[in-house]
Amino acid sequence: HELCENEPGWLPQFVRQAHWDCLEEAKDVAQLIEKAHDRRNLGGRDALQVLSALGRNALPAVGVLGERRVGQAVIHAADALSRLPRTELACMLELLLDAALSFGAAGAVGGRREIVKRLLEDAREA
Repeated sequence: HELCENEPGWLPQFVRQAHWDCLEEAKDVAQLIEKAHDRRNLGGRDALQVLSALGRNALPAVGVLGERRVGQAVIHAADALSRLPRTELACMLELLLDAALSFGAAGAVGGRREIVKRLLEDAREA
């Protein structure tokens, strides 16, 4: 955990490598996402990777953590998307929509709504 505190770029790697069907690992990684959000040190590109990897594992993550906790992790990671330049975010639109779809299908509707909300806000500002 100290590794992520000192080097937040490690967080996406932990999210990718976690066994999301294991309660302890899932809880630890969700906590890392929360801490990165609290410290406001998650970069936009890292947030994209976190959302993508978590989206690919939405079903097992919701199965062990529950819809609300996964939704909160998504909301925390999505907050960092504002740090991306609009052109970069536009290039990742499909990836983010796919992740949102996965969260919604797994029951983490709050996470799906947050991603779509962020994308719509960005589109309105364009």
